[in-house]
Amino acid sequence: MADKKKTVAIIGGGPSGLTTAKSMLTAGLLPTVFEARQNPGGLWAPREAGLEGTQLNPEMRTNASLACNMFSDWFPYGEEKVLGHSEAGLVAEYLNSYAQRFLGGGQLRLGCEVVEVVPVGPREECEWRVVFRDAEGGEEEETFDFLVVASGAQSQLYIPHLEDLANFPGKAIHSYNYVAEEMFPANDGDRTRRILVVGGLLSGAEIPAELALRVSSLPEERRDKVEILHLFSQPFWILPRLLPFTNEKDPQAPRVLPLDQVFFTADAVMGASPSESPEEKNTRLNGLLKALMGSDQGDIGPEYQIDDHWSTKTPGIGMSESYHRFVKSGAIKPIVGRYEGITDTGAVRVSPVPNSTHSTDRTLEGIDTIIFATGYTPWPALRKFFAPEMLQKMGVSPETVNPHANLLFSRMHKQVMHPELGRTIGFVGLQMRPYWGLSEIQGRWLANMFSGKLDWPTDEEIADYRKGVDHLVSIGKLNDALLLNSQGGYLEVIGDISRILGIDPFTPAASVTYTPKSFMPAYYPPFGTAETNDDATKAIRSLSLGVVNNSFSPAFVSKVVFAELQGKWKLTRNLASKLPGYPEGEFVGLAEFHPRIRSFTAFHTGEGQWTAGPAKASYLSLGRDVPEYLYSEEGDLTTKSGLVFHGKRKYIYHYDDAAGAITAWFVKLDGSSVDNFFHHLDFTKTPEKLGSPGVEGDGGWKAAGEHLCSKDWYWPAYRFVFRGARLERFWIRYKVLGPSKDYISEAMYVRA
Repeated sequence: MADKKKTVAIIGGGPSGLTTAKSMLTAGLLPTVFEARQNPGGLWAPREAGLEGTQLNPEMRTNASLACNMFSDWFPYGEEKVLGHSEAGLVAEYLNSYAQRFLGGGQLRLGCEVVEVVPVGPREECEWRVVFRDAEGGEEEETFDFLVVASGAQSQLYIPHLEDLANFPGKAIHSYNYVAEEMFPANDGDRTRRILVVGGLLSGAEIPAELALRVSSLPEERRDKVEILHLFSQPFWILPRLLPFTNEKDPQAPRVLPLDQVFFTADAVMGASPSESPEEKNTRLNGLLKALMGSDQGDIGPEYQIDDHWSTKTPGIGMSESYHRFVKSGAIKPIVGRYEGITDTGAVRVSPVPNSTHSTDRTLEGIDTIIFATGYTPWPALRKFFAPEMLQKMGVSPETVNPHANLLFSRMHKQVMHPELGRTIGFVGLQMRPYWGLSEIQGRWLANMFSGKLDWPTDEEIADYRKGVDHLVSIGKLNDALLLNSQGGYLEVIGDISRILGIDPFTPAASVTYTPKSFMPAYYPPFGTAETNDDATKAIRSLSLGVVNNSFSPAFVSKVVFAELQGKWKLTRNLASKLPGYPEGEFVGLAEFHPRIRSFTAFHTGEGQWTAGPAKASYLSLGRDVPEYLYSEEGDLTTKSGLVFHGKRKYIYHYDDAAGAITAWFVKLDGSSVDNFFHHLDFTKTPEKLGSPGVEGDGGWKAAGEHLCSKDWYWPAYRFVFRGARLERFWIRYKVLGPSKDYISEAMYVRA
């Protein structure tokens, strides 16, 4: 009679729970996934009314590309799939199809909320009694040999000093609950606003930038009555989701890829020194970011400078295409310090940050709104099913209010196991960076240990890890020190667990002939089988096509160019006419690309033609950044005869996400509203050779177009020159031909 298979209860049917269940099946175990939602996918699943916990807007744009948000063994696309940023709704579809493909044998129990887990028997070999509530509200229980907690690192909101908020007289929300349209209602009138954003990573950069965009879109008389303050405890790198990076053939025309595909590379892992300390690693990473961005960010402001002190610290990342421009314009005011709660009088307490010359003890008065971009915590979910004595072993007493996620991580071994809870329980996907490749390899590790194919870490290994980074460095365990210091960095975790599993996903990823040598989970060897993984082969082929081709794609380039236009530019334009009586000379002035929310929708109606329609009443702008500029210029034209004329003009520059296209439009007499279509910046076209020194100069990205405006033909041409990831200068040339026009104008723009 065959041995009875061991059973595994998995709490959570998100990415971590799904991939772990698949690994358990492959290892010969019987998993059961408990998911409170009616659909698999966790926080990515379709929204459900009345459900507690994080639920994502299906229109939300991901910060990481599909290369980080997929598993090694499922690629339901063709090789031509662009591995860019996706929307949450499409991610949900991927996870649902994964569950149908691999977990169709009754392993998923949807609509089943776990309300209690109880260890049964001695700690080292205990079973787990799982009590769950079904969709009808009835309670049942089952006992399992093993337990995996995959309830998610982002299952609940985290707000520090939560108990103090009772003293705050204004509005306090978490960034998850941020609704852009509610921030500046039309009935605000002349009310003065003082808004504080707390937190400096990821949404900590997105929220202030989005607020600044909303303020920039208000009537001019209301803008000065809104102050946006941003409080953060360390300088962070301000990076765009699509990152321009080195193009060896033309450094002024950078290639463009999603940030993770540039930064998470296999050759960087393999090229790292085995004797590299955490400080040395951080210095290397910060140096790489400095080279990519072209500066240490001191040009943005002293609060953002990654100086010698901060260069040795783990890099902080804030993602936004426009944040740095809003800081430079004064729309966002930075404050370096730590949020310490609310005083009895309703003011915000801020303490200084050690080793920061820009940080002081202060209180912030008159704040009417606080937005906490302070991340998430797994604790509320854990408290729902772990008894107080279990939580006590994990370091949290029942009296602890809103504990930080680090209280869990600091006591776990490599973020997968908790020594105080025994060797029949594991955790998957609770790390600070919940990329799916991490969850997949964590699930593989647990499946190997639960099935007896691999031993658990020894007590000595666990004890050394618990003693911290300095101890690990002192005894030569640098890999563990780097892992602990980075709080679970993406490639660090993969490399560490790969060594334990005896696999090497980095060598094949580093052996490709192109750069960057981007890493993705598809490079994992198949788990539990020697068969070729056809899905992985397709995914790797798609990535290679993307890195080689998409890094030069007009859609990616136009997105980066558009984001970099924001702000003020010094303008010099030369006009040369072939018709007598038409002014010739030099125009010198100041131009501005003023950011604003979308005021209309652009529709592509055919070859080279676009039309404007009404803007959506509401749209999710977070993750999409500036969609539109009101372009204005003003200056003086000095003719060849010495006459001086003052002039000004306006256009609208619009970015269309779906088409990946920049279009220019005329402005109505009200000076703001869209009028007729002007032209499209087509990056597949080369400007005509007319002998113009700017547009036809060497290097940079170039675009061209054409448009018949009434009786006059316009042939616009552009050239954009980058320095690092930033646009340094650009040229616009118009060749115009009509019944009473025959001239060429070329303008050069340099940052003001």
